[in-house]
Order: sequence, then structure tokens, then C-alpha cells
Amino acid sequence: MKKTGFVVGLISGAVIGSVVGMIADPLNDKQSKSLRKGTTKAFRTLGSVIDTIIDS
Repeated sequence: MKKTGFVVGLISGAVIGSVVGMIADPLNDKQSKSLRKGTTKAFRTLGSVIDTIIDS
């Protein structure tokens, strides 16, 4: 059980860190708007994956 939690935390941290890194990178307006849409979808997907793993 503890090993699963560690792996989930590791994966979640890597995904969230990469998303924050992409957001922090300066972009032009068009790229920024499309990234915001993609980021929202990414966080929704991440939430679904974490819920599925926890429920398993």
C-alpha cells in the first residue's frame, strides 16, 4: 500500500511540475491561451487518473 502511494505521489509531482514549468515559460498570447486550455484539460485528466488509482 505504501509503495503505491509513493509511486502515485512521484508521478503526480512530475506531471504537476512539468505543467507549472510550461506555464512559467514566457509565451506569446496565442500560445498562452492554447496552453491554458490544455492545462485545464491536463488537470482534469490528472484528477481522473488519481481518483481511479485511489479507488482501485
